[in-house]
Amino acid sequence: MNLSSKAITDFITFNSPLSDDSIHEQFVNAHKCCSTKFPHWSLAATRKKIIAYFWCRQVPRHFVALIGTAMLFSFPFSNDRPLYFFCLMVASMLSFVILFFIIYLPSYYSIFLPVLDNIINEQEKTLATEEETKKCRRTQFSGPTLIV
Repeated sequence: MNLSSKAITDFITFNSPLSDDSIHEQFVNAHKCCSTKFPHWSLAATRKKIIAYFWCRQVPRHFVALIGTAMLFSFPFSNDRPLYFFCLMVASMLSFVILFFIIYLPSYYSIFLPVLDNIINEQEKTLATEEETKKCRRTQFSGPTLIV
């Protein structure tokens, strides 16, 4: 598995789930998948799925990766194993609170949600254009009908 330094940096700084392309790809894939199961699946429902994915998958994955990396580097230097795990648990809780208010929540409101709402607006316009085209096709008469 070849990971570029940019991909690693984007993961550590939590930029990869906040990129426009990543959010757009997630939205389109989720909407297609759900639309095949439920023909009248709404864009608002897809929005909720993407938000849930952000909070239930991406944020915990990022946090566990950071704590796991810290644990891998600090574990060999610990002498008292039970105290190490207790301190790790306390430090993890404190770190999550700090990261939540400094990284996760601000980036969610200032980057993730605006990009997601913009994608939804684009999708709504695309769907409206498709509906209008279908209406125009239905109201147009065929060539032989016009000739008669």
